[in-house]
Amino acid sequence: TETGKLLYDRAQNLLKMESSLRQDIDACSQNEKDVIRLGVVSSVVCTRAGEWISSFISENGRVRFEITENNTYSLLEKLRGDIIHAALVRTPFPETEFVIHSLAKERMNVVCARGVLAGNVTMKLLAGQPLILYRRWENIVREAFSAIGLEPYVICLCDDARTAVDLAERHAGVSFVPASAAGLVHPERGECFEIADCPIESEIVLVYKKNTFIPESVKLFIEYLLSDSSDMPD
Repeated sequence: TETGKLLYDRAQNLLKMESSLRQDIDACSQNEKDVIRLGVVSSVVCTRAGEWISSFISENGRVRFEITENNTYSLLEKLRGDIIHAALVRTPFPETEFVIHSLAKERMNVVCARGVLAGNVTMKLLAGQPLILYRRWENIVREAFSAIGLEPYVICLCDDARTAVDLAERHAGVSFVPASAAGLVHPERGECFEIADCPIESEIVLVYKKNTFIPESVKLFIEYLLSDSSDMPD
């Protein structure tokens, strides 16, 4: 039943919170001080996040990561419940309750099946294509088209970069994605293009809770990301 499903989902979260609490207690007593529970959005997990995590591991061999992959809003909810220590997510989202550090800014790209688009891709050209959008960016994208007097044809809304890329590669439409999501494209199936006149930018940010316990290993990782962020290309 729906009631049973709700109870099951809440119980799963409670069990995860209990496990996370035990790990934090162990971390305080130095038994689990090298564990980092990190949330990562799909559009960066196989690209920039992979680079940052692997580089950190190479310099801190004792550390162990537990990575949770999900969309931004789901990861923020896991932060609230102390299931993860920190998360690498994308703007936009409500920014009042977390500590937020900007790591990189990216322009939007478009992904399509091979041969669908070619040459200079513009907003005007995309207004004539069936679009696949992240649900939370729908209004932002519509406003960008409206500002130049165009009305987009949105055929699908989704919450995950992997879904957006996969549907585009299957000829369902063309997907608006951040530049780093190009790493999710299969070259034999899809192509990624810059949008010459798109004004939309997305930021990759590091977030964690205010006034909460942070293990030493997590503090080291935060410091590592912030010290490197000035050298990261946009």
